[in-house]
Amino acid sequence: MVITLHQGKNVFIGTIEEQLQHMLALTNQYYQENFKKYKNKLVQLNRKDTDFVNQNTQLLNLSYHLFNDFKTALDQFALDTQLQYNNQEYTNRTIRFYTAICVIILMIIITIILTQFTRLAYFYEKRFRNLNKEIQKNLNFKNRIVGMISHEIRSPLNIISIYSKHLSKKYEDEQLKEGLQSINFSANSLSLLANQILDFSKSEHVENSLKMSAFALRNEFEEILKTLETFVDDNGNKLMTQNDISNEIWVNADAAKIHRLLYNLIGNANKFTEKGTIEVSLQSSLITNNQLRVDISVKDSGIGIAAEDLENIFENYKQGNKLTKIKNLGVGLGLNLCKEIVDLYHGNIKIASEKDQGTIIELFILLEKIEGKND
Repeated sequence: MVITLHQGKNVFIGTIEEQLQHMLALTNQYYQENFKKYKNKLVQLNRKDTDFVNQNTQLLNLSYHLFNDFKTALDQFALDTQLQYNNQEYTNRTIRFYTAICVIILMIIITIILTQFTRLAYFYEKRFRNLNKEIQKNLNFKNRIVGMISHEIRSPLNIISIYSKHLSKKYEDEQLKEGLQSINFSANSLSLLANQILDFSKSEHVENSLKMSAFALRNEFEEILKTLETFVDDNGNKLMTQNDISNEIWVNADAAKIHRLLYNLIGNANKFTEKGTIEVSLQSSLITNNQLRVDISVKDSGIGIAAEDLENIFENYKQGNKLTKIKNLGVGLGLNLCKEIVDLYHGNIKIASEKDQGTIIELFILLEKIEGKND
């Protein structure tokens, strides 16, 4: 029997035994070649293992040397650190010692300074008390002088005003009457000035407050305006009033403060108006059952107020800088006192004016209305 075997492109023909021998030969050849390859790889692996062992040995040697170097460096670092710590500790002890000495010295110096300042403060406090007593004496003396002048000067001024009016009616000489009229106006102006000085002196040292009393509001205003009408006529001005307040309204208020308010407003308008008109308007409106709002307007045709003077018109001692007539000079207390009175009545006051165009002062005050009263 003949068998044909194909291996790739190779063809083998033979008997079964021949084919078996051939296959065994091929197998043996295959395994010998592979064993040879594996042997070569094993030799290479052994070489690599030997190289790896050698490298590990070198690495261990290097690690050993590195460890020794690290240990040496660590020991040296610990020694240096200990030395630095000892030096720093010594430095800190020295600093603390000198700091404590400096603090003690500074405390001693501060104690000495405080002692000196305390002695100086007691000395100046004693001087201040003495000066304060002296100032108080001077203020009391000044108040007595101001009070005496303001009170005592009004009597001769009233006498001068009465006699000037009497002489003006008695004589027909126009030049003499004009001089007497000037004397009368000067006396009234001085009386107004004395009243303002007295009011300001009182408000400067006594707390400003309201002294309440019951009165008919319309009648009170009419009495004030009637009194001021003669005062305005003496300057050649005409007082025009519009009183829209009902006769049946009674209030609980400070009549003296209301008198002073209108006296200062109309007095100032009359002072800076010559042969002109002064218009006074009075109105009231009910806010609640027991609260009344009173609006007051005073308009004059006088010389007006410059724009630069309007900004601080309600300040103490504020007076315009461009007044040329001697009868217009004053201390500038009227509007300041008016504002204080308006503030006491929880109201507001404002002023509008132009130079040579007259002045309008508008204000309102809140009064306590009394029920069940009539005139």
